[in-house]
Amino acid sequence: MRRVMCLHLPFLAIEQEVRRNAWPPHRPIVLTERFRSCERVWRCNEAALLAGIRPTMPLTEARAVAPSVMAAPHRPEEDRRVLDALAAWAECLSPVVQPDPPDSLLVDVTGCQPLFRGESNLLRVAVEGIRRQGFSVRGAIADTVGTAWAVAHEGDHGPMVVPPGQSAAALAVLPPRALRLSPRAVDMLDAVGVGKIETLLHLPRSALAARLGEEVARRIDQALGTVPEVIQPHRPPADPVSRIRLAGPTDRLEVIHEAIDRLLGFFCDQLRRRAAGTRRLSCAMYHEDLPPTRIEVRLSRPSRSARHLGDLLRGRLEASPVPAPVFAMAVWCSGPESLDEEQLTLFEAATGHRNEQAFHDLLDRLSNRLGADGVVRPEFVDDHQPERACRYAPVLATEPAERRSDGGTKEGKNDRRSGRTDPRAGGPGGWSGTPGSPPDVAGGPGERPLRILSRPVEVRVMVLVPDGPPSWFRLGAREHVIVESLGPERIETGWWRGEDIRRDYYIVTSRSGQRFWLFRERSGGRWFLHGSFD
Repeated sequence: MRRVMCLHLPFLAIEQEVRRNAWPPHRPIVLTERFRSCERVWRCNEAALLAGIRPTMPLTEARAVAPSVMAAPHRPEEDRRVLDALAAWAECLSPVVQPDPPDSLLVDVTGCQPLFRGESNLLRVAVEGIRRQGFSVRGAIADTVGTAWAVAHEGDHGPMVVPPGQSAAALAVLPPRALRLSPRAVDMLDAVGVGKIETLLHLPRSALAARLGEEVARRIDQALGTVPEVIQPHRPPADPVSRIRLAGPTDRLEVIHEAIDRLLGFFCDQLRRRAAGTRRLSCAMYHEDLPPTRIEVRLSRPSRSARHLGDLLRGRLEASPVPAPVFAMAVWCSGPESLDEEQLTLFEAATGHRNEQAFHDLLDRLSNRLGADGVVRPEFVDDHQPERACRYAPVLATEPAERRSDGGTKEGKNDRRSGRTDPRAGGPGGWSGTPGSPPDVAGGPGERPLRILSRPVEVRVMVLVPDGPPSWFRLGAREHVIVESLGPERIETGWWRGEDIRRDYYIVTSRSGQRFWLFRERSGGRWFLHGSFD
């Protein structure tokens, strides 16, 4: 008979954060997640629960309930990394271990009991092993994945072994959420007064799906073993690698190039079988009396084209010849990325696809010849200060650069030159949004010029009313009479940015038809030109 063990680590994320920050574990600690416009509690430790803090509570409310609470943002990718490491450790108990994010492990222990002198001792070894690694854990062994998961997560006792054939009895006293139901299904059962799984087990199987939905019926069948569940072994496939030994040491480039082609043929076949590509390829050439010569090429996007990878490797060899004869070679990559085959539509022009591929190939060749920082691309930054709203990032960056959010503010009122502008006014005429977003009306505040100066230029300006729009300004030796002005759009930076930036921007049109972007410093009253729309 099949037997399954579930190990539940209820405070995995919290305990990781305690380790990282060296926090006292007896203090109330919460992890937060972003929900709409506020931070809310995602997980909390026992001290926080005793203090009255609950998941989904806004962080501000949690601080009011327990002023001493310590908070940190939730890092799900870090939790998954730790869970994978624990799954690798659990392979000493059974060869079939599956991580069950965010905080559980599923282990097929069928036939493993004699090695540990019984299931109770096996469960004890597993629980103690995880506790020695610094994590709280609850465990259960049962006939099915569903029952073991339910008892480990919702049982009110320590580690428990459910005897064979007793899944229904073990499930009866547990709440419906122990069946791994969606929040919607749990709310639906709560609304009709179903507080225990026992109530569901007494319903006829034919009527269960019709009354409560397919999900509830399926989860009950999985927990009782009517519908099987497969545990996928946690064995990450080895990174692709290809090796070749030459007939003898050689420094002839044509022989080395031919070896590269053969290596990449085998290597790319491995990537193709995994529907994967690589952004970073490593090559090692082995010498008899010297350390291996290592070459690395990087790509702007994943590829498994042996021809393209071979061109990049040969280009690197031309730039740095091998120092001694080569008798063996190897190519490999770390962390191949998913790369599905692309299917062009019936009417899609194949030339466009080829041109795009050729462009990326060119980027790869230039970057590997000039260096990783030699070819860059412009990248928008979420920053309200215009001169800081763009940066240049290498095209071979392994992942997109993080977007900054510096918390600037914008406000203003749209008015024409004939009217009076009030920079403190808001209302329907105002505009707010992310940098570069289109305005609410054509030519309204928030529009950005085609050219923005990296450093604003001070200009002489004439205004007709205090704090009003400009009517004339001088740029170098040229004078510009303004016939139309739109604004102001106020841009301010947060106090945490150091020197305050407080500006009122105007889009102005001169008598000659040119459009400029001017701003007035609110602190000193000086005027600057920051860009033009021509």
